[in-house]
Amino acid sequence: MVDLMAVDPSGGVYRLLLSHCCSLWPDLLLVPQFAEQEGCSFVASNVARQVPYIRKDGIRYGCTANLRTQADSLVFISRDNRRHAAEIMNLFVVQIPNTTKPPHICALVRRMLSDDDIPPMPWDL
Repeated sequence: MVDLMAVDPSGGVYRLLLSHCCSLWPDLLLVPQFAEQEGCSFVASNVARQVPYIRKDGIRYGCTANLRTQADSLVFISRDNRRHAAEIMNLFVVQIPNTTKPPHICALVRRMLSDDDIPPMPWDL
């Protein structure tokens, strides 16, 4: 297991994963780890493990958090009928303890910077 607060001390990664898991599993009533409200506690050090890469449909996806290599961490993501260049920063396998929910793979991605002067594809220069 990885402590999400050690990955990002500002708590941004923890909040993103909590929000995603709340929408993925609304029936669990997930709450932040120190919340006083009723629900299943989303403990930063007990819900995720970090993996260096995954394989999906025969394609290997890596991440920049991998200490051995950062190969396969650059991708294109389709959104709004457009392709956007992105970087896979972290790959997490999230599983809530003491529940019957299967493990879920989450990729933390960062979109590459763009503006109107940069063409969508490098060969359009």
